[in-house]
Parts: sequence; structure tokens; C-alpha cells
Amino acid sequence: MNELLFFATILTTFLLVVFAHRFFGKNGLYAWIAFAVVFANILVTKCVRLFGMEVTLGNVLFGTVFLCTDMLNEFYGYRASRRGVFVGLYAILSFLALSQLGLAFAPSSLDTVDGSMQVLFALSPRTCLASVSMFLFSNLLDVWLFQKIKALTDGKMLWLRNNVATCISQVVENFFFFLIAFGGLFDFPTIVELTLCVSLIEVLVAFCDTPFLYLARGVRTRASAE
Repeated sequence: MNELLFFATILTTFLLVVFAHRFFGKNGLYAWIAFAVVFANILVTKCVRLFGMEVTLGNVLFGTVFLCTDMLNEFYGYRASRRGVFVGLYAILSFLALSQLGLAFAPSSLDTVDGSMQVLFALSPRTCLASVSMFLFSNLLDVWLFQKIKALTDGKMLWLRNNVATCISQVVENFFFFLIAFGGLFDFPTIVELTLCVSLIEVLVAFCDTPFLYLARGVRTRASAE
């Protein structure tokens, strides 16, 4: 059942990205990036079993950020894509700051959710540093790789730059995240194993987003012709 839900989530979220771009253009993609990074940071606290592996939710939503920056890069250029990354960074930092301020309030005697919020939004400074820094680094790397491959292929083979840039960026992100967050707590082989397990799911998500990138290009072309 989890695997069916996983693919249903991919279909739903990627279609929502295409719709966001169709109806709101570049601003729709910026808005989606801000929404995705915040909601993904909530979903990532839940662990599930997929394809025989223990993974966290949020991988698909994080994957849509790469789809959005690739769409921005393809349709609006390198600068617009970089701006999308910093929109996501601003959203993450704002979410972290406001959630921690919210946790600092003393609950009243009528409160029933503070305990759950403390569990859901509690932060480890080291994990937080790893998450934010790797989000910024990996997405900027994706933007740069996408643009370089586009130049090398004269704008052809959209599928190649989409998949190569995203997959490399996500593997690098996962490795350094685990290294920063858990180095010294886990040995190096364990960090490599965790990187491979998480990256397998994210690479699958990356391959699945390619048809939606072509769909978005076709929808944009059709809308421009009308």
C-alpha cells in the first residue's frame, strides 16, 4: 500500500507543480518552492517503509524543488532559477525561526497540542545546520549543473540535464548531510549506506519528474501560441 501511495503522491505533487506554473507562471513556481520546503520539513519527521527500506516522508516534496528550479532554469534562465533557491532558503529559515518561537510559549491549562508540537518541531542544532546548508549547496549545484549541461548540449536533451543535475546534486546532498549531522556518531560505512538508501528513493523521484518537465514545456508552448 505504501508503494501505491508513493506513486500517487508523485503524480499529485508533480501535476500541482505543472498547474502552479500554468496558472501563475514564474511566481507560481516560487510559491510552490516556499510551500514545499516548509511542508517537507514537517513530513520528514514521519518514517515509513518503501521497497523494503526505512525512509522518511518528504522526499517527493523535496524533489519538487529540483523540478521547480529546473523549470525556472529552462524557461526563465539561470538567474531566475538561483532566485528560486534563495526563496526556498528564506522559507526554511522563516519556518525554523517562527516554529521555535512558537515552542517557547508556555502552554495554558487548556492546551492539548503542545507536547505533540514539541516532538514535531524540536530541533537538533547540528541536524538543522546540516539540513539548511545542504539544501542551499545542493540546489545551487543543481542549478549550475543544469545550465552547464544545457550549454554543452546546445539546448538539446532536456531529459539529460534534468536527470544528471538532479541526481548528482541529491547524492552529494545526502552524503554531506549525514556526514555533518551524524559524523562521529555513525562510522563512515554506515553514513555511506544511509546515503545510498535515501538516494535510491530520491533518484527514483528524479526520474519520475522528467515527463512532467516535458509536460510543463508543452503546456507553456501551447499557451504561448494561443
